[in-house]
Amino acid sequence: MVNRDSSIRATLETLRSLAFGSIGAAYAAIGTALADEAEQICLINNTDADLLISDDGVNNKIFLPKFSGYVLDLFSNNKVIANRTVMYVKHNGVAPTEGSVYFEATV
Repeated sequence: MVNRDSSIRATLETLRSLAFGSIGAAYAAIGTALADEAEQICLINNTDADLLISDDGVNNKIFLPKFSGYVLDLFSNNKVIANRTVMYVKHNGVAPTEGSVYFEATV
């Protein structure tokens, strides 16, 4: 039987995205900061360029090849990404000419 207690239900934050024309050689924010701690995140690169992802806007943390996705499940290890974290993106040498990058979070 599924527990219907709303205090333990995971919810999704609003989808964040950044179009190809805003992805440059310097880090740009993918939408707004997390409103709550995230237990799972998903990054989707729907552009034609390799991208770099950062949670501090300075250091490269995740390499995201063109037309790929990345899922990070922190909940299974009792970890979370802090609320107010912003995810940033920049291209890896060649600017994208189509698509967007997306950031999804389960809180």
